[in-house]
Amino acid sequence: MKIDPQTGEIEVEEGGFVIHPDISLDEFLASPSGANARLVVKSHQYSTYSFTFKIGMSLFGLSIVFASQKLDSLRIEKFNSGSTWGNWSEAHELERKNEHDHLLVSFLGTPPYKFLWGEIVSIYDPRSGSSNISIQYRKAR
Repeated sequence: MKIDPQTGEIEVEEGGFVIHPDISLDEFLASPSGANARLVVKSHQYSTYSFTFKIGMSLFGLSIVFASQKLDSLRIEKFNSGSTWGNWSEAHELERKNEHDHLLVSFLGTPPYKFLWGEIVSIYDPRSGSSNISIQYRKAR
């Protein structure tokens, strides 16, 4: 995975599909990643699709959210093998957040990650018991 801080383009896999801030829902669905993505949420205005990809030997999930035809946001999270709600712990989830933090530092340097095209944060949400990398794109592009 590569993130271009100047353009907001994200190359999901080496030599693979590139998500850019102006990608439309139709363009995404016509891509190899979009063709393999699973529709997770569909509401009046929002559509969320998800797919998996690898960074090295690690498996990640990516959720891509569109507001009508426009890209709204991305959520990326590392999958931990053998992880279930039965063996979930806050300590393990905070460890995953730490892995996300290190990944962002390796791609972008020291935070904060605020750009003209949007913002990237690594979060732990205690209400949902999950951690992810959140990429929010600016509305006016």
